[in-house]
Amino acid sequence: MSGYKTNKLSDPECRSAKPREKIYKLRDGGGLSLHVRVTGYKVWRYNYRFNGKQKAFTIGKYPDVGLAEARAKRDAAKKLISSLFSVTVVSLFAWIPACAGMTGG
Repeated sequence: MSGYKTNKLSDPECRSAKPREKIYKLRDGGGLSLHVRVTGYKVWRYNYRFNGKQKAFTIGKYPDVGLAEARAKRDAAKKLISSLFSVTVVSLFAWIPACAGMTGG
C-alpha cells in the first residue's frame, strides 16, 4: 500500500479556489489534481507513469466534473493502466521465447 494520502480535497476547497498570477494545483492524492488557471478555469488532471514515463491526461472541467466523479475516473484509469501494463509485460514475455528460435541469415 502506498504511503501517499488520497482524497485530501473537499468540494468547498475546489469551489473557493481563486485564480492567481500563475497556474497552480490543488492535489487530491493518487495523481489527481485540480489545476486552477489564471483565467479562473479549473480542470481535473490525472498524472501517472507508464513504461517509466510520466504521463497525464485531463479528466474534465470543474464543476462539470465534480470531486467524487473525478476520483471515480482516476480510480478507473488506474485499473485500466495497470491492466495495460500487465498485458504489455505478458505479451513481451510471450514474444521473447518466440524470438529465441529465430535465426538470422
